Amino acid sequence: MVFATAVPGCGSKDAAPPTSAPIATIQPTIPPAEPEVSVEADEPKNGGDESDDAELTGGETDGDVAVDEPEADETEVEYFYFDFEMPEDDPVAVTLTLQPGKNAAELNFNWLGDSGLGNAPAVHIVKKSQMVDGVFPEGALVFAGVSGAAYEGMNWHKATAAGLEPGEEYAYRVTCGGGEYSRVYGFDTDAASGGFQFVVFSDAQVDVGSGSGMQDSNSYWPNPLMTVAQGWYVNVERFSNAFPAANLYVSAGDQVEGAYDGSIFKSSLAEYRGFFAHEALRGARVAPSVGNHDDDADLFEWHYNLPNVTPNEAGVERSAELGNYWYRYNDVLFVNLSTFRLYPFENSESDKARDKFAAHFDATLKAATEANPDAKWLVVTHHKSTTSHNNRQDSYDVRLWESAVAPLMDKYGVDVVFSGHEHTYSRSWIIKGLEKVEGIDYSKNEVESPDGTLYFTLNTASGIRYYDMPEAREDYESFSPVWVDGKPWYVNVAHQIKAPQFMVVDVTENGMAFTLYRVDTMEAVDGFSIVK
Repeated sequence: MVFATAVPGCGSKDAAPPTSAPIATIQPTIPPAEPEVSVEADEPKNGGDESDDAELTGGETDGDVAVDEPEADETEVEYFYFDFEMPEDDPVAVTLTLQPGKNAAELNFNWLGDSGLGNAPAVHIVKKSQMVDGVFPEGALVFAGVSGAAYEGMNWHKATAAGLEPGEEYAYRVTCGGGEYSRVYGFDTDAASGGFQFVVFSDAQVDVGSGSGMQDSNSYWPNPLMTVAQGWYVNVERFSNAFPAANLYVSAGDQVEGAYDGSIFKSSLAEYRGFFAHEALRGARVAPSVGNHDDDADLFEWHYNLPNVTPNEAGVERSAELGNYWYRYNDVLFVNLSTFRLYPFENSESDKARDKFAAHFDATLKAATEANPDAKWLVVTHHKSTTSHNNRQDSYDVRLWESAVAPLMDKYGVDVVFSGHEHTYSRSWIIKGLEKVEGIDYSKNEVESPDGTLYFTLNTASGIRYYDMPEAREDYESFSPVWVDGKPWYVNVAHQIKAPQFMVVDVTENGMAFTLYRVDTMEAVDGFSIVK
């Protein structure tokens, strides 16, 4: 069964975030028609590259797996396009992003600027109510930062704002120290307690030169194809407008396509510019994960300013290199586990690598939970999925990853895990001890105080590539999971709709509701709730 519901109406940021009812109770509808505008593509419809060694085709799946393989001649679905060009760079900050701070009163800033603009960075912040005709008043809060060399002729800059008040609207600008300022941007802080809303996505994988730069040629939408950067921009446009109350965007990794090949930086500044192009990403906190496509430590460090980073073996807080981190939003404790270079081959060193990562993950979860003993929810994000329905699930490194991570989810009582990597969507049963938790009526799409963990594997947020879901256990090459009712034992729902997706999570006083949306029609295609 495939779920289809209309996106909730847009609301004011001052309003309480909408609460998602169990998805099965909402009647399917189609959004109102909008003017159709074509997106001009500079390249032919040639699809993604083959760097991930997977086929780019979908297929029907047996069992209870939800599959959407629409016919090409369907006419009841409305398609909406954007005619746009990537925005011009800010005159001071070529890229600019916000990350969560060490606590609710802090906010981290990260930007890149021309080295000629100075190396004494600072963030200037005022309440929006104090602004007069867009001019910063005297007495603006100034938070000095630090700088370092990045790309040739460019510096990275990092700063942290402290003492922010809950439930407030702020305006800010940044400077590299040479007397010039960025444009003025804004951000909001959530209330000190109560419900809130956040967006989750994965594998935006913005490609500007590492591959073809175009979306998968097998995409159901759009037609004509967009560039990957455009596909990602449209997704941000959709979810930021539809869910303006969400001030936190959680990424499960592969923000950009390029990787370090030993001699040159393929993951260019252009790809990060494409990832951060939408202005919404200068107002919401972006919580990234390290994926296999963006695991170059230098590039990752240059573009993010992460909180509460677990030091690596050398005692250095290096966010991409064994640098797990955590942060808290009201009653939710978020922990991000880095998969940096966790790709050992099947050899005598594999178990050592797994044990090394497991010990580091354990240290991060221990530090986070001990610092937040009163947190009601524990949410973990990492890139490589352990519960996907994909033919890459049988790879040796994923099996090692599973053996390193799964026991820790039980040990610390993790409620939810978000991951990506597989370019398909799946939602697990409640799992504990690597077994499905029985005695739950899963047909209600809602569980109360479950003794176990719910796992989500998210599809691509840009449409760069879509991967096949095996039709039978025999389609796996080596480490095939046990199949039950025509699918891997841990899978409750899975589908491949070949359109970019994102998830909205509504946190209330006693629950957490998860709703998955497809970008082309902005319909909800899956949903689940946990009540505590």
